[in-house]
Amino acid sequence: TGNRSEAATGYYTKYGDQAVDCNPIGNLYKCQVRQLARQLGVPEDLVTRTPTAGMWEGQTDEAEMGLGYDEVDAILALHVDGPFSKSATRRTLGVSEEAIERVASLYERSKHKRAMPPAPDPL
Repeated sequence: TGNRSEAATGYYTKYGDQAVDCNPIGNLYKCQVRQLARQLGVPEDLVTRTPTAGMWEGQTDEAEMGLGYDEVDAILALHVDGPFSKSATRRTLGVSEEAIERVASLYERSKHKRAMPPAPDPL
């Protein structure tokens, strides 16, 4: 089941793990999913397991993004999903402009994954 962080950054398989009828955690950031898991008593080793697509040995989402999900989530919440400008986000979070640009770029480049496939108008 995908979450907001994965959907916003494109870290999921198109028509794969997001192709569901109901996604109860779909609008939660990964940090919120972890908080919920702890509240539900999920074992800590599962809560803190490193996110990976498992495409090759040692591959992780965070290494590919160059950012941890906590930082990604904060940038998404303030700048991509929220009203903060890049400079306000940078000042508030103390993150680099490059980090903000990276998250914004991931969001823009993965828009096609969040859209329904185009269909021609009926004849």
